Amino acid sequence: MRISRPAHITKPKPTARRVMTLLFGSILSACGGFDRPTASVPNAAATGAVRFWAGEAPISAPARMVSARTGAVRRHSVLALSGGGPDGAYGAGLLAGLATVGRRPDYDVVTGVSTGALMAPFIFLGPDHDALLRELYTGPGVEGLIEGGLLSLLDQPGLYRHRAIRARIEHQVTPHLLAAIGAEHAKGRRLYVATGNFDAQRMVVWDMGAIAMRGTTQDLRLFREVLAAAMSIPVLFPLIPLPDPSSSASPPELHSDASLFSGFYAGVELFPTNGPGSCSVGSSGGRVDCNLYVLIHNKLLPEPDQIVLRIDAIGARALQSMVKANLTHALQATSLAMRNAGIHFHAARLRTNFPDVLPVQFDRVYMRHIYEEGFAHGRDPAVWHDIVGLLRRERSAEREQSGLHVVHATAEHRHFADGADAVRR
Repeated sequence: MRISRPAHITKPKPTARRVMTLLFGSILSACGGFDRPTASVPNAAATGAVRFWAGEAPISAPARMVSARTGAVRRHSVLALSGGGPDGAYGAGLLAGLATVGRRPDYDVVTGVSTGALMAPFIFLGPDHDALLRELYTGPGVEGLIEGGLLSLLDQPGLYRHRAIRARIEHQVTPHLLAAIGAEHAKGRRLYVATGNFDAQRMVVWDMGAIAMRGTTQDLRLFREVLAAAMSIPVLFPLIPLPDPSSSASPPELHSDASLFSGFYAGVELFPTNGPGSCSVGSSGGRVDCNLYVLIHNKLLPEPDQIVLRIDAIGARALQSMVKANLTHALQATSLAMRNAGIHFHAARLRTNFPDVLPVQFDRVYMRHIYEEGFAHGRDPAVWHDIVGLLRRERSAEREQSGLHVVHATAEHRHFADGADAVRR
């Protein structure tokens, strides 16, 4: 059966058709592969351990786990910052709000995945750096962080370029910042950033304080490149080559955003769970009060909607659904592991009336809005809660509703939900 073209669609002219053929032919040929890049950072860390596999004990455990606290009750707190792209603005606001009401502790360990990795160094150094973090997520130029499109595939294996993100990291991560992180590391605190080792198919955790303590120009470059790799979502951005710190003779490894493996990093290995000074009983009989705080930069409940039958809309919906499911499962598993280890588990999640956004939708108006929402929520005494139990109750309430409830967002909210519109901007 022959299908005729609708009257309002004109037949392409021969010249335009040839250009389109050449363009898509070039893009398809680019999909065939690229030569593996050489390391973008010299192997500055050929000696000393600065990373470990997620799930294994850190090479250099936080000294404050057992030695820096005294008294009947000693505390050990870990903050895990999840991925979420532009929704990291919510977490930046929430933590700033916590600080204004005096409920933000001096975390012993801070970990970050994806956008959480980008904010982790500033949170690690405390409220004095909240202004820098606010500028990072809501300041001028935030909408220009995402550059590229289909044409980028002609010369790199990724839709978008790192250039603007690298420039922002270089501007914010200075030698002074590195020295401050190194000083906190020397006190026994730890800052960990996770990347995905694409070759090994495993999550790698980098001890950023150990890198910072050395303080050389090469270590500053390595620190910045680890952060850039932590933000590199495969396919959307090229993978970033990083050196093997244990061997100068090893070829560079390709690293990406660690969200492929887990939306956040919060292992029991970050706590003192064995022997004297553990999370149950301290060496002198005093209790060690262990707390894990997980900040999720995503919404977790399903948002029923009628999607458009368009490839970008389908892809976006698939990504959002996968992230929600994986985060929910990770929270359930983490909650169980912490309870079994005697560790108090607290979590907070993105709460906003705006619909889901994509990891590449850096819209300043949206990000400023959710920063302010996060700030207000951070001042709420009930900001941390039993998120697993809360999700269970909310899902039960949804099941009690009859039929499929389809949410229709307002026109203002739709502006932020349209992935194609964000790409065009």
